[in-house]
Amino acid sequence: MEDIKAGVVLASKFCKPGSKIFKGYVDYIDRDEAIRNENLAKFNLYNDYMDNPEKTGGLFTDSKNNLTLEEKDALKDAFLSAQAHESIMWQHVISFDNRWLEDQGMINKETGIVNSAKLQELTRQSMRQLQKAEKLENAIWSAAIHYNTDNIHIHVAMVEPIPMREKMDSGPYEGQYRGKVKQSSLDKAKSSVVNNILQHQPENDMINNIIRNNIIEAKKKNPLFEDKEFAKLFMEVHQELPKDTKLWNYETNAIKNTIPKIDQMSKIWIEKYCAEDYKQLQDLLKKQEEKYKKAYGESKQDKHVSYADNQIKDLYKRLGNTILKQIKDFDKQQKKEIYESAKNSGRKLSQADAAIYRNGKLQHSSSYGALKSTMEFTRLFLKDEFESFKNQRVYMVTQIQNQIENENDIEK
Repeated sequence: MEDIKAGVVLASKFCKPGSKIFKGYVDYIDRDEAIRNENLAKFNLYNDYMDNPEKTGGLFTDSKNNLTLEEKDALKDAFLSAQAHESIMWQHVISFDNRWLEDQGMINKETGIVNSAKLQELTRQSMRQLQKAEKLENAIWSAAIHYNTDNIHIHVAMVEPIPMREKMDSGPYEGQYRGKVKQSSLDKAKSSVVNNILQHQPENDMINNIIRNNIIEAKKKNPLFEDKEFAKLFMEVHQELPKDTKLWNYETNAIKNTIPKIDQMSKIWIEKYCAEDYKQLQDLLKKQEEKYKKAYGESKQDKHVSYADNQIKDLYKRLGNTILKQIKDFDKQQKKEIYESAKNSGRKLSQADAAIYRNGKLQHSSSYGALKSTMEFTRLFLKDEFESFKNQRVYMVTQIQNQIENENDIEK
């Protein structure tokens, strides 16, 4: 059997308000499923893309799972109004490889029963994402699930009752409302579908278990302050950072030469407190990467880019900013102590006071206690950031867009 090339495909086309396709869809909104299925060619832009379904579910919308006859009439009137106002009609298709849906538990392998309620909900979330990206929040849509033998797909028809899109000022579509949907918008909508299905998978549950059961119970028997390499790097980074603390951010060019030392601090913390958990995280992210590849299809571009690697880079960025925040707090505390010391002794601040370190050594005895306290806070905050990263970022698929195959915009 042929391997799964892509678990999910999302495509979009549009037609003019006066076209037969637009009129055909409006004519069959209020018909039953059997009649609409028999006349699919009259209103479907995708007859050259997929076979007619063996079964078509009833129409549903952003707020309704099943439409009554009265609601179908109201929907038909809205589409007629959109047509009268010269709105474009977009047809979006979300298509699945049924084997992939089975792998995700969306189809019962024994009974063949499809989780139609879940398909309806992920369609809503996907369309909301598309509408937001395309500034089509005022648009309305209706959809139906088409149950094919090999590829269940969801057919969505969308219009603007009162067109808000700009009109084209040149070219073959001059004077018409813009119909083209950006590929980036389709990618976001597709990501919503994939993520909606994948985010409940056992791998993600295992990731959360690592956090709850292991990371949150960080080992306290080896205080971070006692790690001389970490403390030394902490002081060196503090010395190397620019005077303007607003630039103390992991992604600013002003500190790019210091980033390797910050990353080394993160590595020391990981190895000291969660080496085993970190290895499990890497393994799980690799598994998740394979799942995304199967869902999206093999990338023809940027094959060297790894979802797992990108996620680890994100983790180091998050940990790095946590370290920088602690260095900034330490810097504030030291400057405050220096100021208070000068004030209490009745002397003016000297140039020497401006330098908390000299020759890599702390200049004030109180700084040792502050540094020790800061190290402990750093350990705790790094733990919290690690936990936050695992709970939030593992579900995000924005980085996956850099490595999946960019679908060709089939819109003509």
